[in-house]
Amino acid sequence: MVEAIQGLNQAIATIEVLPNAARWEFADMLGRLGRDILAIQRAHVARDTGALAAGLSSELHVDDALMRLKVGLLGVEARSRSAKRRAAKAGGGDPRNLGDIFYGRFIEFGRKAQTVVVERRRRVAGQLRTEPNSRGRRKRIEDIAGTYKMNVRAMAPRPFINPPDGSVDAVVDQRTTSFWERTLSRAGAV
Repeated sequence: MVEAIQGLNQAIATIEVLPNAARWEFADMLGRLGRDILAIQRAHVARDTGALAAGLSSELHVDDALMRLKVGLLGVEARSRSAKRRAAKAGGGDPRNLGDIFYGRFIEFGRKAQTVVVERRRRVAGQLRTEPNSRGRRKRIEDIAGTYKMNVRAMAPRPFINPPDGSVDAVVDQRTTSFWERTLSRAGAV
């Protein structure tokens, strides 16, 4: 779940023309901003088990050509076994938790009422089998024990990545404004 914040992209584009000292100071400000936004998100997240709050994280990427700050449910889309292995190798969060926090999308954006068809599978030798060459997606027809329809209730969205109270935008405005005031006053004094 990635959502761009107004004004931050313009600030990053402008910072690229400033000296390196200002770029590193801006990177430091982005790191503090990431911690502030993470605290706001954790304050607004639903807390039934705490897994969703534990799944929130921030990531700051800084090099000569790029500065990028990501805050929220990072890595939720990496749910396949191979993607989990790559995430574990890359030092990403606990790959077992990715499936546990996937429901954060439904809390953030809500869902509409619908009727879904569910296929219940039987286990063969204690395992759930799949069709050969299907990469673990298609069930074997002989293993489907029952099929039924299930009604899924609608759920209203409860945004926590960018809460509607404007707290994330206020923190971004406050941090970037104070950064630019300091940087431009120093540039005018030199």
